[in-house]
Amino acid sequence: MWSTASDYRIWKIKLSPIIYKVLLMNTINWANYDSKEFENFCNALLTFEVSKRVKPFSAPGRDGGIDASYTGEYDGMEGSWRFQFKFHQVVRKQGFHQLKRDVIYEVAKLKGEDFFVLMTNVELLPQELAELESTFESYKHNNSLTTKILIWEGAKLHNLFLRHPLLSIWMDEGFETAQLQEYQVFFKKGLEATDFVPNTLSNDFIGRDNGLSELANFLDSDKKIALVEGEAGIGKTRLIIEFFKKYVDTTAEWKPLVLASKNIDFDRIRNSLSLKGNFIILVDDAHGYDSNSIADLKKLAEISKGKIKLLLTARSMEASKSLQGIREFDHDDILKVNLTTLDRQETKAAFKTYLEKGTYWHHIRELIDISYGRPVLIVAILRAVFSNTRIETIRQNDFLKSYVANYFDEFHLELGKMASISKLRSKLLLENIALIEPFNFDDQHIIEKLSSLHEMARPEIILALKLLKDYGFVSGRYEQSIRPDYYSDIILENINATAASNYIMSFAAQLDNIIINLSSVDEGDSGKGLLLNNTLNEYVGWIAVIDDPTITIEMKISIIGRILHTVGRIVFVKPEIAKRAVDLYLDNIVKDSHPVRIEFEANLKYPNYFTEPLGNKITSILSSLLSFPEFYGFVFDKIFKLYELSKNSKLSRIYSYSKKDVVENFKLNRQFYFIRRLKHRPEDNVANYFLIREILKQMLVLDFTVYEPSATDRDSLSITRYALPRSESVRMLRLETIHLFIYYYQLSVLSEYKLETLKAILDIVRGIFASHRNPKTYQNNSEIAQVLDFLEKNATDFELLEQKEVLERLSHFIKWNISSEFIPQITLIKDLLKPKNLAEHLSQLFSNSVILSLKGYDMRNYIAEECDNIVGTFNEQELAVAMRKFLEPHPYPPHYFWEFLRNLLQKHTQYAIYFHDYLFEIKSPLYYQYASGILSTLYFEKTYKKNIGAVLINWKFWILGRQIMLS
Repeated sequence: MWSTASDYRIWKIKLSPIIYKVLLMNTINWANYDSKEFENFCNALLTFEVSKRVKPFSAPGRDGGIDASYTGEYDGMEGSWRFQFKFHQVVRKQGFHQLKRDVIYEVAKLKGEDFFVLMTNVELLPQELAELESTFESYKHNNSLTTKILIWEGAKLHNLFLRHPLLSIWMDEGFETAQLQEYQVFFKKGLEATDFVPNTLSNDFIGRDNGLSELANFLDSDKKIALVEGEAGIGKTRLIIEFFKKYVDTTAEWKPLVLASKNIDFDRIRNSLSLKGNFIILVDDAHGYDSNSIADLKKLAEISKGKIKLLLTARSMEASKSLQGIREFDHDDILKVNLTTLDRQETKAAFKTYLEKGTYWHHIRELIDISYGRPVLIVAILRAVFSNTRIETIRQNDFLKSYVANYFDEFHLELGKMASISKLRSKLLLENIALIEPFNFDDQHIIEKLSSLHEMARPEIILALKLLKDYGFVSGRYEQSIRPDYYSDIILENINATAASNYIMSFAAQLDNIIINLSSVDEGDSGKGLLLNNTLNEYVGWIAVIDDPTITIEMKISIIGRILHTVGRIVFVKPEIAKRAVDLYLDNIVKDSHPVRIEFEANLKYPNYFTEPLGNKITSILSSLLSFPEFYGFVFDKIFKLYELSKNSKLSRIYSYSKKDVVENFKLNRQFYFIRRLKHRPEDNVANYFLIREILKQMLVLDFTVYEPSATDRDSLSITRYALPRSESVRMLRLETIHLFIYYYQLSVLSEYKLETLKAILDIVRGIFASHRNPKTYQNNSEIAQVLDFLEKNATDFELLEQKEVLERLSHFIKWNISSEFIPQITLIKDLLKPKNLAEHLSQLFSNSVILSLKGYDMRNYIAEECDNIVGTFNEQELAVAMRKFLEPHPYPPHYFWEFLRNLLQKHTQYAIYFHDYLFEIKSPLYYQYASGILSTLYFEKTYKKNIGAVLINWKFWILGRQIMLS
C-alpha cells in the first residue's frame, strides 16, 4: 500500500523507462473534472484494482450515502469493505479540513465493516494523513467499532491510476464517449430499458444454450476471434450481453469492453491494454467497420499473446464483408456462431415469463406463429400487450418499420451489387412479390410475368428470388412467402395503388393471395383501401355469377369454395365483405341450377360428397362475425335461415363457448344477445326449436374443451379444458336460459318436445354436481331451487315418461348428496308423483329410481310379488290397457318388463293371452313387438302343450298382424 508521495517515487522507478514515459504523460488534473467524473473514476479503479465484485451505489443526500462495498480479500486483507468518495475542488489545506469533517460524519454511519476506505482527490501530507487516522480512531472507539481506516488520497489514486492505463482513455475521452467502453456503459440505455422498448437488453434471456457454450469455450481456446452472425434483430447483441454477465463478469481474468468508435487510435488502444489484465473486445455490427480496421484489431490480439480476444457481431449477408481484410487461410481460426430464430419451445418460454397469468396466454400458439421466433417481434408484441393496444398495430410502430426497411436493405444492396439493379427497382420487385405470395419461386410462368412487368431479365428475377431464399428472407417448402407476415405487411404499406392494380390484372391466378395480403395492410389515405374494396366486391360477386360456359359445375363449386375460404381469412379486417358473401350464398342457394344449390342438394343426398361443404365455410364465417357486436343481429337471422334450409343441428356450435370467451373474461355478450333476442319474440322461431334447444343446452354447460395444434410441437395436439366461473355474467346468462327453457316447455305448440325440454332442465342440476371435477366447483343453489320449483309446480301434469325421468333424476340428486335444504321439497315432489292409476304404477315399477332404491334386493322376487299383487287387484282388461299406455311412449321396453311378462305367462296365463289379443284387436304397433314373444313362450311351456291347437291358431293371428303392421 502507498499512502504518501515518497511511496509513489519508490514505486515509479520500478517501471521500464518507456512505459514510465507513456504513463507520466497521463497525469490527472482534477481541476478539469467534476464529482460525477470522480465517482466514475473511483468505481472503475475499484473494479480494476480490488475486484469485479465491488458493488457501486448511488443515492441522494449530502454525501450520496455509501458509495461502494465489497466482501472479500484485497492486498492481503480480508473482510467487509466500505468505500466512500470525497471530491473537493478547493486548495489543499481547505480540502484537508473538509475531509476531517467528512471522517467524523462517516464514522457515525459505519455498520461494523472491517475496512473503511476514504477515496479523495485531495493530496495530503504525511502528518495530515496521520491526523485523519487519529480522528477516525477516536470517534471509532466512542462508537465501539473495530473498523480499520485506509485513506487513498490524491497521490495514492495517481499511483493506482498508473497501474491501469485503460483509465487514461476514459479520463481523457470521457467514460461515456471513449473509443473503448465498459459494456455496462455502452449499452446502458438498453440494459436499463423497461416496458419492452426497442433494442431492450434487460428482458429475460431465453434459449441459445449452444451459442453460450461455444462462446464460453472460446474464452479458454487459442482462437483470437469469434464472429456471431445472424439477421438483424435476431438477438446477437443480447447473446453477447448474456455471455458477458454469465461467463466474463464472473471470472477475475477477463475484462469485457466495447469498441465504440469507428475512428480507432490503435496506438492508444495498444498502450491502454498493455499492462495488467486480459481483455475481450466486442465490435458490435462489425459489418459497419472498415475491414482493414478489423484486420488491424486481429493483429493487436495476436501480438498480445492471448491477453486480447475479439468478439464480432454482423448480419448474415454482410458477415463476410467484415472479414475481408483477414487472410483466407486464417478464417479457419475464427469461431463462427450462427444465430437463427428461436424454436417454438424457446418462443413459448419467452412469452411465458410475461403472459402466463394473463388472458393472452390462451392464445400462445397464435403469438408463437406471428412472432416467428424473432426476438424483435416478440418484444414488439409484448409491448403492444402491456400498452393495451391491438397486436396487429405493431406494424405501425416507427421502430419496426425502420427495422424492416434496414432488414431488406441487405437484400437490395446484395442484388444491386450482383446484378446492377437500382434500389428503387429492387424495392418495386419486392413489393410485387409481397403482394402475390405465397407462390413457388421456381414457377417459370410467374418469373416470366415478373420479368415483363419490371423490365428485368429472367436471370435477374431468378437471382432475386434465389437471394430471398438463400438468406432466409422467405420460407416454405413448395411455396415460399416472406416471414413473418408483419414484414410483408410493412413492405406493402408503401405500394402504389396504380402499381397494385397492374399487379392484380397480371396475376389473376394469385388473386386469393393478393386479397388476403392487401387486407392485412393498413389502408390509410393511400387509395389502396378503395382499390381493395372494389376488387373484393367484384371478387365476392363471382359467387352469384360465374358465366364461363367452359367451366364445369364442379369447377364452379371449387371456385366458390376458394372465394369463401379467402373471405373466411379476412373476416376480421373486412367484416362487411364477409357479410355480403353470406348474403350471396343464401340468395343463390334457393336458385335452381345454381352451383351453390347443386352443391347443397348433393350434400343433403350424399353427406361428405364434397370434401368441405360450402355450408361449413359459411358457418365458419358467421362464427367469426360474432366477434363484432354490430353483426350479432345479422348472424342471428342467418343462422335460422340456414337451419330452415339444411336442418343442420351443428349450427348450434356457433354459440358454444370457446377461448374467445376465456379471453373476454366470460362477458358472454354474444350469448346474451341470442337469449335476449329470443325473449323479445320467443314465438317467432318456434319452428326452429330443435336448433334453439341445442344452443340453449350449450349455454348451460359449465366446462368445455378446446382442441388445437400444440404451441410448441406442430405434430402434436393440445387439449385444454376450461371451467366457467361463478361470475355475475355467467349466473345471469344461466338464469335467463333456465327461464327460456321453462317458457318453451309450457308452449302447447311444442308439446312433442316436452320430454327433451324437461331433460334439459333437469340436466342443469346434474351439470352443477358434475362441476366438482373442475378446479373450482360451481355452486349456485338458486339454480337448483328454480328447477325444483318448476318440478313442484308441474308435477301433477307430467306424463308417464316425464314422471319416470323426474323420479330417476331426483334419486340421483339425493345420491349426489344434494344440500339438506332441498330434501323436504324433493320429498314433496315425489309425493305429488305417486301413481294415480295402474299405468303410472307400472311406469314407476320399472324405473331406475326404484331399481336404485332396491339395490341388493332380489329383483326377480320383487317383480313376481308386484305381478301377483297387480293381478289380485285388477282384471285382464284393466291390466292390458294399462300396459299399453305404459309401453307405447317407450322406444324400448324397460329392463325388467320382460321379467314381469314372464311371470304373467307362467302364473297368470289368461292375463298374457288377453294382452296379446287386446293388442291385436286395436291394431297396436306394440303387437308386432310383443306378440311373437308371448306366443313362442306359450308354445314351449309344457303346461300348455295340450292347448297346442289354440296356440297355432294364434300364430296365424300373429302372422296376419305382422302383415297389417308391414302394410
